[in-house]
Amino acid sequence: MSHCRDEHDHSRDGHGHGHHGHDHDHDGPERGAEESLYSRIDRDNVRCLNEREPTSGKNVIKPWNEREDTTKHVESDIDEQLIIFIPFTGSIKLKSILIKAGPGDSCPSMLKAYINREDVDFDTVEGYTATQEWELVQSPDVVEYQTRITKMYNENGQR
Repeated sequence: MSHCRDEHDHSRDGHGHGHHGHDHDHDGPERGAEESLYSRIDRDNVRCLNEREPTSGKNVIKPWNEREDTTKHVESDIDEQLIIFIPFTGSIKLKSILIKAGPGDSCPSMLKAYINREDVDFDTVEGYTATQEWELVQSPDVVEYQTRITKMYNENGQR
């Protein structure tokens, strides 16, 4: 069983630096609220596969000002894997992803993004190549993971 305290607030900031051998930036200056894509997420259609508690996957997607809130988290039901589908209401450019994975063995170690795919589930995911993958840092802090922006462009409001 996997347990994590995720934050999937999507910042549009293009600045970051790599350290600890990873392409990420620990929570930076208070510039995230104006750059957040939170208002562009189609929250009614967010879905999470393999979540222990219904809607917990949807609830970890939070606005910038709630990014440090650890009361909302998602746990997998059966094994260590989750799939979270996050649709957008229009075209976006995803520049970074903020995640608060937390310390410890029960937190996620890998994040894979599949852009413009609605059909990803546990039966089909192995047949697809991820648009981008990140090795997640076990940290009590919110960590910003930079994207390859050219690959993270969404024309049809899907992610």
